[in-house]
Amino acid sequence: MSYSMRFILTDGPAPTLDEIERDVRKKDTDYSIDREPGSATGDVRYEGEVYGEIEVGEVGSTTVDQDLADLAALLPNADDGDPAAVEALLKSATSMVKVRFPSEDQASEQSLQTVYPIWQGLFASRQGVLQADDDGYFDKNGRILGFPQ
Repeated sequence: MSYSMRFILTDGPAPTLDEIERDVRKKDTDYSIDREPGSATGDVRYEGEVYGEIEVGEVGSTTVDQDLADLAALLPNADDGDPAAVEALLKSATSMVKVRFPSEDQASEQSLQTVYPIWQGLFASRQGVLQADDDGYFDKNGRILGFPQ
């Protein structure tokens, strides 16, 4: 099993990997996303090391629709926050940016810090929420829904 984080967008199509890479590299040129031209998946690299796999997708694709269904099914387990508000956000989703940490059951602090600028850029320019496996949902002000640890 791997640990994943997802930025669930509610304001239009998913950004391209080129757009995400360009935004993050404005802050730190040691970032890169290795991918085939035009691909919706790639490796997030920092200083040459791979920290995770990134994927962008639209609602209507099998992968995104399955992720949203799986996330909605877990909402009754929440113990802190407003599951109904998060359910409404999931239903209004238009696209998703997902980062998987394939070798980690729980992402290391280094991995989380390395991908954080991706989420910062999305919060600054788009509407949506960040979902972190086993941790909950976050808006730009902090956690809005939590799960028992």
